[in-house]
Amino acid sequence: MRPNQQNPAIAAQIQQAVALHQRGEHDKAEALYKKVLAKMPKHFQALYLLGMLELHRHNPAGAIELIDQALKINPTHVDAQFDRATALEDLERYPEALRSFDLVLALKSDFTEALYRRGNVLRAMQRHMEALDCYKRVLAVKPDHAQAWLKQGNSLNDLGRLNEALGCYEKAVAAAPEYPEALFNLANTLKEFNRIDEAMATYDKVLGIEPDFAEALANRAYLLVGKNRLEEALAGYDRALELLPDHADTIYNRAVTLEDLQRYEEAIAGYAKVPDKDPNFPSARWNTALCNLKLGNLEAGWRQYEQRWQTEQMRKTQRYFTQPLWMGQELLGKTILLHSEQGFGDTLQFARYVPLLAERGARILLQVQPALKTLMASVKGVSAIFGTGEQLPPFDLHCPLMSLPLACQTFTLAAIPDAHYLQQDPDKSASWKVRLGEKRKRRVGLVWAGSNPRANSPASKRLDAARSIPYSALSPLLQNDQFEFFAVQPQSSAISPLGISLGGLSGLNIGGPRLVDYTRDLRDFSDTAALIDNLDLVISVDTAVAHLAGSLGKPVWLLNRYNTDWRWLLGRNDSPWYPSMRIFRQDKPGDWSKVVEDVRAALLQLTQH
Repeated sequence: MRPNQQNPAIAAQIQQAVALHQRGEHDKAEALYKKVLAKMPKHFQALYLLGMLELHRHNPAGAIELIDQALKINPTHVDAQFDRATALEDLERYPEALRSFDLVLALKSDFTEALYRRGNVLRAMQRHMEALDCYKRVLAVKPDHAQAWLKQGNSLNDLGRLNEALGCYEKAVAAAPEYPEALFNLANTLKEFNRIDEAMATYDKVLGIEPDFAEALANRAYLLVGKNRLEEALAGYDRALELLPDHADTIYNRAVTLEDLQRYEEAIAGYAKVPDKDPNFPSARWNTALCNLKLGNLEAGWRQYEQRWQTEQMRKTQRYFTQPLWMGQELLGKTILLHSEQGFGDTLQFARYVPLLAERGARILLQVQPALKTLMASVKGVSAIFGTGEQLPPFDLHCPLMSLPLACQTFTLAAIPDAHYLQQDPDKSASWKVRLGEKRKRRVGLVWAGSNPRANSPASKRLDAARSIPYSALSPLLQNDQFEFFAVQPQSSAISPLGISLGGLSGLNIGGPRLVDYTRDLRDFSDTAALIDNLDLVISVDTAVAHLAGSLGKPVWLLNRYNTDWRWLLGRNDSPWYPSMRIFRQDKPGDWSKVVEDVRAALLQLTQH
């Protein structure tokens, strides 16, 4: 028999083994391959196919060992080289896999599947531009290669080129309409572009094809939260966790949804399940603090609140000084820097601790956002005021404003310091009095939306959407002609998208009395405080203006969202932080109709006294 001739008996055994292999009867196939090798240890086909069998058993290391033996017999066998490269890729031995795919392409330059897999290896090595080149070359030959469109989209996504990635995902779906991964990534990208309804419909398509696609269930649930369909979202998260019990993002987002549903004890238990090595872990601990504060568990809440500095949103804002952090030490004769850290409202609320520290004998340096600097100079006990970024004089200790409740051990509601610590500028107030003219009706200030959310912060956008009211929803209030209404709304995105032109006495008419607007003249919070001093009442959503009015002792009605901010506590219509505040709460997420109706009735009641 010539060397290249196949022994008929051996050939029959190989053929039988292949048939068993293809039917998934791996053990029987293995026995036959080994029977051949017992007779012919250097039988290329038996070694190679046995290697492939190990690959199908998800044993790439064993596959490589056998395929390497086969390649010693026939090193130019393209398929064997390709499968060896694939096994190396599976083992994440990417440099070796890249060299192997290069060898395959040297043997067969038009092997498009090898070129595609080479792109995958390059992407895994974060060599995205080279990976893109591979995918483009594949698609030039096979424009209907759905996987190449998908992976090209993924590489573009990695590079932040989302518009181009979106187009690739659309091409992948066009080439393979029932391709769950392509539909999933398309939905994810639509979500990033805030094309929520399209994203939702696409997730629905994914789940129609693959009902147990856990990540699609979880991402769809996230969108349901944004639509205030919280019970449906919770059910989606629960199903996703049945399929992937250890999926940390889903564990975290489920806890957030429980918090949105005001199921705070369950939310705390949910946050406790987030793994400590997961990126969401610091946020889970901070959210636990916020839940405890809402529940009135102030000591636990304030201690846990210090975890905020570990979160992604706060880590970059933490300030470091050579001077020690003040956490209750002796202050007599010391100079302490108190510095703002979060929003305007937070600064206004926690400036109440300044007089308390001054009474302990400290000299207080207060550093706040520039828009608050002029106003906050009036806080009792301030020795010197600075804007953020300004040069500071020497000091002995420092403390972020929102660490003061812990440092001062504000562990009961009764221990909250007095609210009367802020004063408006009397000259500015007098100027506004002249400008507003003779008072013929009670004057009410209105704030219906927060300031511009941070463009790169989904959490900020979500918060702003939850706390803001569509301007048109205030129409029932403005029907009451016994009041004169004034915009105290900051110049922001809350105005321009609605096409509202505010600025000056001409004001705005939406079917009732004019909304008088001077907001363009409110250069900073001292101007706003002076205007508020000339009003009888401020009606505001949860923004800095509500804190400002409360700090000035002005009657303020807070229009509060369902999942309240921690500081407004639960189940009460007053606030221990601001005695002049009355709270009107949503009774279900996203629905302002009852809040507006309750405020309308309360205004009507005022006119009867």
